[in-house]
Amino acid sequence: KPVTGFGNYNLTYQTPMESTPGGMVFYVQAVNLVNGSEFVNPGYNNIRLILDGNSPLVISTTPSNGEELHASLPAPAGQPISLTIQDSVDPPTLVTLHYWLGCRSTINSACNDYNFDNLPNQDEYQTKILSSPEIKAGGLNIFEGLIDDSMLSHGQKVSFYVSGSDGQNNQIAMGGGPVCPQSNIPCDSTSNGATPDWSNDLSTYTIREEFIPEFDSTNSSLIGHSDEQPLHPGVQYTAQIAITDGNGWDDIQTVQMSLSGSLSDISTSIFVTIDSTDDGEPKIHVESSSQYIAVSNIYSNVEFGNLEQTKIILSLRFQLTWQFPESYDTEGETFFLPQISVSDKSCSIDLETPCNVENFVLSSNAWSLDNDFRFDTMPGHITAVQLRNGINHYNENFDETSIGVGQALRLDGRVLFSEDETPAPAGIFDILVVDYDNQWKTSIREDGYFSMDFLVPSSPSGHLDFSLMMSDMPGLSNDETNVKPRLRLAVDSESPEIISINLDNVPSGGEVSISKLSEASLLIESYDYYGFGESEIIVHYRIRAGESEISRGSMNLDSYVIFDGKYYWTANIDFTDSDAINLLPTYQVDIWLTGSDSAGNSFDSTVNSPNHPFATWDLALIGPSIDLSHNQSKIKWSNPSPNVGDDLSLSIQALNQGSKGNITFILESLDLSNNWFEVSNLSVIVNPESIFYTSMEYSVTDSVTETIEFRLLVYLGDVEMDRITIEPLLIKEEVIRDGEALAQQAGNELFGVTLFLIALVSLSFGLWMLVISRRMKLEDDEDPLDQTVEVEQQYQSKQFPTIEPQQSTQAIHQQLPTPVNLVPIANPLPIAPLNTQENHKANIAPLPPTGLPEGWTMEQWEHYGWKYIESLTK
Repeated sequence: KPVTGFGNYNLTYQTPMESTPGGMVFYVQAVNLVNGSEFVNPGYNNIRLILDGNSPLVISTTPSNGEELHASLPAPAGQPISLTIQDSVDPPTLVTLHYWLGCRSTINSACNDYNFDNLPNQDEYQTKILSSPEIKAGGLNIFEGLIDDSMLSHGQKVSFYVSGSDGQNNQIAMGGGPVCPQSNIPCDSTSNGATPDWSNDLSTYTIREEFIPEFDSTNSSLIGHSDEQPLHPGVQYTAQIAITDGNGWDDIQTVQMSLSGSLSDISTSIFVTIDSTDDGEPKIHVESSSQYIAVSNIYSNVEFGNLEQTKIILSLRFQLTWQFPESYDTEGETFFLPQISVSDKSCSIDLETPCNVENFVLSSNAWSLDNDFRFDTMPGHITAVQLRNGINHYNENFDETSIGVGQALRLDGRVLFSEDETPAPAGIFDILVVDYDNQWKTSIREDGYFSMDFLVPSSPSGHLDFSLMMSDMPGLSNDETNVKPRLRLAVDSESPEIISINLDNVPSGGEVSISKLSEASLLIESYDYYGFGESEIIVHYRIRAGESEISRGSMNLDSYVIFDGKYYWTANIDFTDSDAINLLPTYQVDIWLTGSDSAGNSFDSTVNSPNHPFATWDLALIGPSIDLSHNQSKIKWSNPSPNVGDDLSLSIQALNQGSKGNITFILESLDLSNNWFEVSNLSVIVNPESIFYTSMEYSVTDSVTETIEFRLLVYLGDVEMDRITIEPLLIKEEVIRDGEALAQQAGNELFGVTLFLIALVSLSFGLWMLVISRRMKLEDDEDPLDQTVEVEQQYQSKQFPTIEPQQSTQAIHQQLPTPVNLVPIANPLPIAPLNTQENHKANIAPLPPTGLPEGWTMEQWEHYGWKYIESLTK
């Protein structure tokens, strides 16, 4: 640097951030002097500088953050605190330790939580000066001190941080700070104030007390087992064990449960190791120590027993194997108590040694081994039900019951352990039903139940004696049933016999009256050695016409009468199906039976089936027989051309060609929709093979047609014997006369009068032309085809036989047989006399030029033709 006037100089330079320990010496020399001058005081202007631009750094602390420590002894002892600060140039010699004791109580004045929020606020930290560090190579300065935390209890915390600077006033780095600000500022994550930051301090350690694990006997037991009851192989049990540790659930390491009651007996022990998952949740590993016990890690689990997570409940799923020592099967005379041992973590330097080992006893779970079985022989618990009718053939006294050969039996029961009601495990062994020649096998289902179906075999002796047995039993198990179950059967191999079937007291092959088939009586005679008991039979019947089936039905019969060793069944059958089926004399009835006797043997189907019915009858009209088309049958109206409102009678004369009985006449009329409907009916009792007379009443109501058509039906019971269409009625309107007729004519329209005049003139002109044409024909020559003269000559020369006069009606009635129990005829048929002058000198009225009036028959015209002509002339 050049020297200015008067020998003054000014030097400016940049030093490094950090010098070596003890500082750096800077030398000032005068160089490049002129005229041979020399610098004579080289040490006068030298300067020594200590350069320190970095802050002291806290690199470690003891206790470390999150560590658990036992509380210290009271002062002058205390909890040792150690700080390691790195500073190589001018390290600090004094640091300030800020610490907070969270007592949660004001009892001890040494505690610092003044606002009782369990959070360290900045103004709640105490201070302590640490000095005289131990200096180690590498610029490591170790400060040590003591904190009196003897007043703290388990779970309470101590928070601390450090502050200070080195000789160059560089503040200590990474020394931490308070968790919360001043007490007047809320420090709560749920409020609008500051949020507690436990990572802001240098270290927080927790006071730890070593608690002894405690056993919760009220929540610990062998689930599925009762006190002083046996344990069974193959049955799943759950050992529930509740343990509490004040140090937290994770302080528990292992659990041992010995069923024999001796923790040294490894063969009957279960070991549990407790660990934590990645999420901090507890998990367990269960292990069996021998082949006598099987455990399950899938169905075993652990859960918390309180909110503080200091209590855990273990659920250990296990079962005894069939190799479990028989020495524990004491038949309930002596018992064993399970014992439990719990070990927690080490509380010393030796990590292999548990801090506490506590033993407990499951005092309410005394047990003994039971690996034998028995049949459940309580009444009704073993059944042998016949599937056909539900009859139970098993009984406690092993009495013999009858059953048919080939019948299906379902045998049900249950197997239990020998000392209590615990059911046998599923599929553990087989159940056999055996006799000398037969054997059936099944396995056990859930809850110890078993079931098998088999068909009753035939037996030469007619008797079967089955026994129930256990087969392929596991391990050293035995059948301890006191009385072995038996099933005794008397086998009936004979089918019941059908002796005869009568329908309406008519044996098979005869004829039955159709009129009685709406409620026909049926009588069945049968026989069976063992009887029918409460069995029922089914009667099947079929109506057919040749090979064509008309209808089919069936009826159950469940009651019978025993007489002379035979069984008689009775019933009434409606073959008409409530008049829905019309039976004819050409039809036949087939009957066959199904069912069984008390043993379940069904009827023989060789000649007792739909293809070969047991009995067949022909249907016939037995009783009255009426043919409405017979020449002795006469059916006439009292007036075939009545007026509206007239009361008429239909006279009926017919011949009964059958026996005596009751018949019914039904008169039907045809409506505008061409449907027949009944207008009158009449029941008549007729004598055998005789003519009878009767009549039916009919009133002519307001009619919308001029002609009403009728038909007559005759019924024998519910069976129609015959039907016939009878002469229709020609309905006439009443003729209006005198002033009424004149008033009616006056009331007609002018157009109608005009048409009438035109028609009258036309008719007059037509008659005039007819007369003129006939006169012109008479003047012509005689027609060569006219043979009138020849016919008159032949008639005069021909001789006729003499005809005796016709007998009177009264004489005819005297010659007829007297009818018995006939209904009197209200209006007998009028019989016109022959060749009398009172009847217009002729018996039959001349037909009109247009022939018979519409709707009239020739028979009607013979009797009422003159009345028709007279009505026209009026």
